[in-house]
Amino acid sequence: MHEAMEYAELFKTGQVEKLYFVSGRTKGCAPFRIFILPKNEKGIYNGPVKPPKNKNAIEVYGALGLNKPCGWLYHGPWIEDFLRLVRTRREEEENALIEKQNQIKRKEKEEEERIMKLLEDY
Repeated sequence: MHEAMEYAELFKTGQVEKLYFVSGRTKGCAPFRIFILPKNEKGIYNGPVKPPKNKNAIEVYGALGLNKPCGWLYHGPWIEDFLRLVRTRREEEENALIEKQNQIKRKEKEEEERIMKLLEDY
């Protein structure tokens, strides 16, 4: 379940490439589910925690049974595609965090320089 919770934090409900993610938890539902959409078909939004309205969408990741952990229901090349998306999203988040930290450091340095200049002018 921990893995599914992490995925739910990384992705919002909606389509990414050929996959449709359902991210969020309702009573009795897994916190994160993945559906494969039919070729050349766009995902039809059905609400934040509901599967897509696409009739032929196949759930490939979700709860393995009532009150059971989440996992892969079917195995195939979509697993590697999804793991690639996870790696990319983690890298993006890490880079955003580093950039935010760098901005804070730059502002702190600018403030220190401003203070030192004012003190020097005394």
